[in-house]
Amino acid sequence: MATDRLYLKSRWTARKESVDKCVLRALGCLERLANCDEVFMPPWFKCGRSFNDAKQNKIELTFDSFRELFIEGCTRSDFCNEVIDEMGFTVGRLWNGVDGQAATHVSMTCGAYPSPEVLSAANDFCIEYPIGGHALERLLKPDIYYKIMEIVVTSFDPDWARISSDKLHGEVYPGTYHGQAVGWLTYISDRYGSMPELPNEYKLSRIDNNGNIIEIITNKLPVFLDRENIKAMFNLSNILEQKRMLSPIPPFSA
Repeated sequence: MATDRLYLKSRWTARKESVDKCVLRALGCLERLANCDEVFMPPWFKCGRSFNDAKQNKIELTFDSFRELFIEGCTRSDFCNEVIDEMGFTVGRLWNGVDGQAATHVSMTCGAYPSPEVLSAANDFCIEYPIGGHALERLLKPDIYYKIMEIVVTSFDPDWARISSDKLHGEVYPGTYHGQAVGWLTYISDRYGSMPELPNEYKLSRIDNNGNIIEIITNKLPVFLDRENIKAMFNLSNILEQKRMLSPIPPFSA
């Protein structure tokens, strides 16, 4: 069983997009994830205050249904309830409807374009993995976790993404940290420039026309707070930081 819930977090800086474009990105991602593993298969539900409450909030994977979700998730002014366009469209936690260890969640913000001083990484797509059991074991097979990362990257074109957990992150970045972060599996967009040469403990793979995936080769699954994993993540973070590849905003962003 996992000692800490794993997540895949992807983020990207200001990118103004229409609600229709955001809907197409989200639907395309979820449809491809459903072909990757059964935990991503519909139906999806909006999280509620309880199991029974959430079960009443079924979400259809249709354009109209998701467009309504995104519109509902617009940020509004506290004073006049007007939509703040630059904050984009947010879909809060969606749940795969499975109780127990195989419960999986996704959430996203798309189309946000505030100034960097307000929010440097304004957009995101996040997957909260199952907490354990056979579902998590399936998702931690190399061909599957690479495929999931590829689907997220090609669907949303983020600046960076990582598979990690709160405990792993806290071990590598204690205290307050505002830059990009590495994980057990890390994706970095080409907008950060050319990758530096990495030691042999890291495996580099391409996602064509997007960027690079860096995997820590320790043969230790990320669900355990293994000292080798943590040391390798820490060292990788230092290497990338020295090359200015963990700044919140990529130097070659459009």
